Amino acid sequence: MGFEPVSAIFLLHRLCPSPRWLFGLIVWVAATGVVLAQESGFRVSDIRVNATASDAVQAQLIAIDRGQREGLERLLQRLTGERGQAMPSLQGRNIDDFVASFEVLEETVGPGTYAATIAVTYNQTAVETLLRGEGLGFVRDAGPPALLVPLWETGSGLRLWERDNAWKAAIDRTISDDSLARFVVPLGDLQDLSLLDADQAARADVAAMQRLAARYGVSEVVLARLQGSGAADEPLILEARRYGGPSEPAFRSVVRLSADEPLEVSLDRAVSEMQASLEQRVRDRATVPAGPRQTLTVIAPIEDLMSWARLRAEIEGLAEVESTAVRSLTRREAVLELEVAGGVDQLQSSLARFGWRLEDEAAAGWRLMRGAAAPEPIPPL
Repeated sequence: MGFEPVSAIFLLHRLCPSPRWLFGLIVWVAATGVVLAQESGFRVSDIRVNATASDAVQAQLIAIDRGQREGLERLLQRLTGERGQAMPSLQGRNIDDFVASFEVLEETVGPGTYAATIAVTYNQTAVETLLRGEGLGFVRDAGPPALLVPLWETGSGLRLWERDNAWKAAIDRTISDDSLARFVVPLGDLQDLSLLDADQAARADVAAMQRLAARYGVSEVVLARLQGSGAADEPLILEARRYGGPSEPAFRSVVRLSADEPLEVSLDRAVSEMQASLEQRVRDRATVPAGPRQTLTVIAPIEDLMSWARLRAEIEGLAEVESTAVRSLTRREAVLELEVAGGVDQLQSSLARFGWRLEDEAAAGWRLMRGAAAPEPIPPL
């Protein structure tokens, strides 16, 4: 189990060959305002811990152990969508077997007391082994985080980075890190304004959104467009559409307002519902099924090198496919050996999203054929 240094400057000092390089890098980061998104599929942040003991050292050990266990429970819930009795019991398990590293974000130490906020990164192999042993399906790879752009089209104009954009304020305080639908929320500073203004967002200027995404180290953008004045007698229309990643239908919903409920509460609820819906899409697409594995021989067509590379990437990206091996390769076809979880029917459903189907050829195995792509339902307004 490792310990991640809290100080970014300490890390930069370790990486940079000289003080001059270090100073230049710090100045460059400060000048550009670059914020890089971190991969965090098996990381749980914002874990608050506290403990008392005979001395501060013992209190720290107790608090960190509790926090790591709480974080693992949160991670298991996130990966499986399960709660309560369906979850694996951690009683009697050595938490060190599951922890890859942890970071203390802030701490307070007193006589016999310790309180802190920590983030823990868990060992992916150990966590997956635990879930498989319990017969639970789980999401191995939810995909990279996306930049969430909060545009509000009111009756009086557009709001994006303005301080009075209550929609952005709701996203800032409500978006959860404990979700498979992971987002980076822009700072909304002058540099963001120079890269993407409200008019560009309103017309979904993809080039401008990609420039903004590059600043935050991500490649995908979700434009969360809210339409309506915010008056209690007028519902708001919410549409969230993804750009720069896999094509998927927009999320759409109606935000009902009430004179008995503050606008902030209604907007917070809308953010939570949007993230929950997008998380369910990830779960439907990327859950590794429970149950035994089987090996399939699949004959795949080859049209040209680019189409073959794309097809192989699509197959290897399927949640049901544990591993792939090329057994033979000609100019027209490849014979693949796939280790698959969940059975052929589930694999067929996933392949249909890319317009493929499997035909049983008995002793020869399965042949991959072109078929109509399965339409994805669009949530009703």
